[in-house]
Amino acid sequence: MRKGQLMMRIVAGGYLAYIGFDVARDVIAKRPDNYVIYLIISIIFMVVGGIWCVQALKKYVKHDYVDIWRDDKEEDLQKNSAKPSVAEAITEEQEEEKVIETTKIEDTISSGQEISGKEE
Repeated sequence: MRKGQLMMRIVAGGYLAYIGFDVARDVIAKRPDNYVIYLIISIIFMVVGGIWCVQALKKYVKHDYVDIWRDDKEEDLQKNSAKPSVAEAITEEQEEEKVIETTKIEDTISSGQEISGKEE
């Protein structure tokens, strides 16, 4: 869930709980004909709104949400750090060439041939 969605749940849950509390207060004060039904509905509003609000607040406090701006920056940093720079790539190629050249020289020495400056 994204940060914006959590904020909307906090606001919506708080609003539902507020509406439920307001309706319950009016029902208790005025006692209309079907006050039991109104009271049950207002309690449902308070419970659902309270649960939404509290759950969203817990996730928000724990930072258990996707922050699309921060995550994109972290991914870019990880991608850039994983890719070798041009200088590192050239250095790696030079190292590989040195290893190949050293291997050729060692093979030549072990076979007893004379080392020349030119490759045949």
